[in-house]
Amino acid sequence: MKIFSLSTLFILLLSGKLWAFQLEGEVRDQHTKEPLIGAIIAIEGTTIGDLTDEKGHFSLILEEKWIGSNLTVSYVGYQKQDIQIGEQNFITIELIPNKFLEEVVIQSSIAGTKPKEQIATSYNQINAEELAEEQSFNNMADVLNGRSGAMQTFGVNGKVGSGIRFNTRASATFSLNRDPLVFVDGVRMNTSNINDVGSSAQETLAGLNDLNLNNIASIEVLKGPAAAASYGSEASNGVILIRTKKGTGERLNINLKTSQGLNVLANKYNFLVNNKDINDFYTPGRIQNIYGSVSGRSGENGLFLLSIDHRDNESHVPGNRDLRETFNGRYDYNKKKYSFGFSSQYTVGQLWLPPTGSGKYDATWNLMKDQKPWPFLEGKREAWAAQEIKYDNNRFLGNLYLNYSPIENLEIRSTLGYDQNTVDGINYKPFGINFGSIQEGAKTSSNRINSNTNWEISANYLFELNPKNRLRAALASQLNYSQSIATSVSVEGFPSENVNGLGAAGTITSTEESRFEKRTQGVYGELSYDYDNKLFLTTGLRRDASNLLGSNVSSIWYPQANLVYNLTEEKLFQNIFDQLKLRMAYGESGRLPHPEDAKTTYKAMQMPTGPGYITYIKGNPDIRPERSKEWELGTDLGYKWIDINFTYYRQKTVDAIVYTDLKPSEGWSTNSAKYAQNAGSINGSGYELGFNINPFKDLNHKLTFEIFGNINYQENKVTDTGGQEYLYFASAIKEGLPAYAFYTQKSQGAVFNEDGTYAGEIIGDYENLGKPFPDYSGSFGLNMTIARNLSINSLFTFATGFQIYNISQRNIAGQGDNLLAKETALEKMNQSTVGSDEYKYWANELSQYERSRGNFVQDGDFLRLSNVVISYNLTKTINNWFGHLSFSHVVLSASGSNLWLTTKYKGVDPLVAGEGGSRDLRNVSHIGSDWTSVPAPRTYLLTLNIGI
Repeated sequence: MKIFSLSTLFILLLSGKLWAFQLEGEVRDQHTKEPLIGAIIAIEGTTIGDLTDEKGHFSLILEEKWIGSNLTVSYVGYQKQDIQIGEQNFITIELIPNKFLEEVVIQSSIAGTKPKEQIATSYNQINAEELAEEQSFNNMADVLNGRSGAMQTFGVNGKVGSGIRFNTRASATFSLNRDPLVFVDGVRMNTSNINDVGSSAQETLAGLNDLNLNNIASIEVLKGPAAAASYGSEASNGVILIRTKKGTGERLNINLKTSQGLNVLANKYNFLVNNKDINDFYTPGRIQNIYGSVSGRSGENGLFLLSIDHRDNESHVPGNRDLRETFNGRYDYNKKKYSFGFSSQYTVGQLWLPPTGSGKYDATWNLMKDQKPWPFLEGKREAWAAQEIKYDNNRFLGNLYLNYSPIENLEIRSTLGYDQNTVDGINYKPFGINFGSIQEGAKTSSNRINSNTNWEISANYLFELNPKNRLRAALASQLNYSQSIATSVSVEGFPSENVNGLGAAGTITSTEESRFEKRTQGVYGELSYDYDNKLFLTTGLRRDASNLLGSNVSSIWYPQANLVYNLTEEKLFQNIFDQLKLRMAYGESGRLPHPEDAKTTYKAMQMPTGPGYITYIKGNPDIRPERSKEWELGTDLGYKWIDINFTYYRQKTVDAIVYTDLKPSEGWSTNSAKYAQNAGSINGSGYELGFNINPFKDLNHKLTFEIFGNINYQENKVTDTGGQEYLYFASAIKEGLPAYAFYTQKSQGAVFNEDGTYAGEIIGDYENLGKPFPDYSGSFGLNMTIARNLSINSLFTFATGFQIYNISQRNIAGQGDNLLAKETALEKMNQSTVGSDEYKYWANELSQYERSRGNFVQDGDFLRLSNVVISYNLTKTINNWFGHLSFSHVVLSASGSNLWLTTKYKGVDPLVAGEGGSRDLRNVSHIGSDWTSVPAPRTYLLTLNIGI
C-alpha cells in the first residue's frame, strides 16, 4: 500500500496537479490504546486508501480538492468512523469495538478463531476484566453463575475454597462428572475437586479456585456437544476458554486493587426447635484481597505483564480459611509474520476446612440433630474445634505458544501447556478427646500430584477464490497426557497430646496408593466456506484415540456441521436491523469411560494359605465413550436498542455407560461385582432466550440504562438402561423418567392401632417425585450509569421446576428431636384425645415426617438477588487534586452478594450439593441432595481499584 501511495503522487505530478500534501496517522483501540494492524483507510467515494502497518500507522497523498471530504476508517469488529479531512498532517483515530463483537473473535474450535458473526452455536462471552474493575469474587462459581445461559454454576456448600458444581443444558448423562473442559490460555486445566482427607464429601478443595480471578481478561463458554465437537471425547459438558490479561500501552502501567469485606450467614435456620445454637455458630468471616500488576512494552514489539494476588478469606464457618498467593507472568511478542510468548501462574495456598458435613463429629449435624447441641461430643464445642482438616496446595500452570504465517493466507499455531497441582492433606483428631472408638487420637495424611500436559498444533489456509468466495481449510492435532499419583496413611493411638507424628502412633489402620494415567490423541480437520461475508458453511471431523477405551476399540469419530446466514448486509434488512443472523449446527462429542472400566483389575487379599488376590473389577474390552449428539437452531437479532438471541437444541446421548451386577456365585467379589457396558441412552431438549435492552445507548455514556437477562428451559428422559434399574437413596436411573429422577416411596397418611393410637405411616408405592435439574433457570439484571461516573449494577438468578432431597431433615426426624414440624405435630397429637378428628389430623401430619425418603423430596424453586455493585469513578477528581500525577482510573465500589432469597425450599439454601460436587465416580449415584450442607454466605465488599 505504500507503493500505491507513491504511485498516486507520481500520477498527480504528471497530471499537473502539483499541489498535494501527505496525511499520516495512527489507528488504535479506544480502550486498550493498542495499534490496530490492517485497518482500512479510504477516502469516501474514491479508490484512494491505505492499510495500517504493524504500528497502526498509515500514510496518504492527498489532492487539495479532497479537503473537507470524509476519510472512512474501518476494522473488523469495530465501528466505522468518518473523519473530515482538514489541512492537518497527522491524526490519531481511536476505534470503538462493535457492540456485537467486543472481543472480535472467539476460539470456536481447536483449529483456530473466527469472527463472532461466523459462529453457528450459542456461546457466552464474559468480560471478566470489566467485572473485576468494580468488584471481587470469592470463586469462579460467582463469576460464571447467571452470566452464562443454560449453565448453572454454584458452590456445593458455603465454605470458602470448597467444590463447584456445573449443570449444563439438558444434563443428558448418567455420569456424575458434569464438569466442562477448562483451558487457560490454551492450557488444559485439571479442575478436580479433591477430597482425600475430608470426613464427608463436602470437605473438598476445588481446583478452579486456584485461578487468579483478578488476572482473567475474558471467559468464553461453549455449551453443548455441537459447540464443543472439535474437542472430542471429553467435551459433552461443553468447554470453558479462559484468557488472561496481557500487557498494554506504550508506557509502564501499574494497577493496584484491594478489597475488604465480610462473609456472614445469609438466611437463618428456622425449621428446628432449637435454631439459636446453629444460627449463633456462624460468625462473620473476614475477607482481604490485594492485587497488583505491572505491564507495558518490552522493546518495539513485546508486551509484558507481571502480577501478584494475595487472598485471605474466611467464611462464616469458624475456622474455615482460604489463604493463598498467586504470581502471574506473561510475555507476548508480535511481528508481522509471527508471534510467540508464554504465560505462567504459580499458586501456593492453604485451605482449612473444619468438618461440618454429615459425619458424627461434624458441626452442622451436631447442631441440627438434637435440641441439646453437640450430642456426639458430650456437649463440647471445644472437642469439635480441636479437629483439623487442612490442605497445603501448590500449583504451576503455564504455556508456550508460537503463531507463524510463512506465506500470505497460511497460519500455523502451536501451544504447549503444562499444569501440575500438588496437594498435601491432613485430618487430625487430637489425643485426649472422645471420638467414639477413637480415644487416643488419629491422623490421616495424604499426598496427591496431579499433572496434565497438552500440545496443540494447527494449520489453516485461506483460499481466496474470488472477491465473494473464500474457502478455509484447517488441520489440527491435540495431544493430552494426564497423571495422578496419590498416597495416604491413617494411624491411631498417640502416646500423648504433644507426640502426634505418624511414626509415633500405635496402630496403622490403613495405607493406600493409587496411580492413574490418561493419554488421548485427537486429529481434527475443518473446511469453512464464506460467500460474500454473508453465508458461512463449516464442516469438521475429529478422530480420537485413548488408553481409556477398550482394547477392541481403536478410535472414535466425531462429526460436525455449521451453517450461518448473516442477513445484516442484505439490502432488504440493511437499514432496519443492526444485526440479523440465522444459524444452525450439528455436532457430536463424548465422555470417556472411567479409568477402571476397560481393564480387569485385581486386589490383594489375605487367604488362609497366605497372601493372594481376587478379581476386583472386570474390564470390558469393548467399552467406548458415551456419545452425545446435538442439533441446534438459533438466531441473533439487533434492532436499534434491543438485542435478542434465541437457541433451540435437541440432544441424544447414546452409549451411556451402565453397570451390571456380576454374581458372587460366578466367582466375582461382592464388593466389586460391577461390569461397565455401553447400554444406556437419553433424549434431551431445551431452549435459551437472551435479551439486552439499552434505550439510552446514543447518549455518549452520560446515561445508560441497560436491562439484560436470559431464560433457559431444559428436559430429558431416559430411553434405555440396558435392562437395568438403578435406585440410589431417593434417586433413580429408570426408563421413561428424567435422569436422576427422585423415584421413591412417600407416606400416604397415618396408620392406627386397634385402640386408635398412632402406629406410623402408610408407605405408598414407588413414584416419580421430581428431578434435581430445573425446568426453567436463568438470570436478569440492570446496569445503569449516571453522569458517566456513578454505576449501579444488579443481578438476579432464578430456577423453577426442580426438587431437592432434604436428607438433613430426614435424618433429624428419624434420629433426633429437633425438627420443628415433626416435634410440633407430635406435641399436638399427644395433647389431643385418641380417636378424635384432631388426633387423626395431627397423626397424619406426623406421618409426613416418618422415614420414607419421598417425605423429604421438596420443591427447590427460588429467586435470588445474587449481586449488587455500586461504584463511583473518581479518576477526574483525583487527577485534578494531584496535577503532577496521571491516574488512568480510580474506582471505588461497594458490592454485596446473596443479598436476598425467596424459595419454596424448606431448608436453608436451595443451591447445595451434599454429594460433594462434580465427581469422577465409577457407577451412577445420587445427586441433588442437601446432606447437612453449609449454606452460601452473604458477602459484603468494599473495593478500591487504582491504575497509574
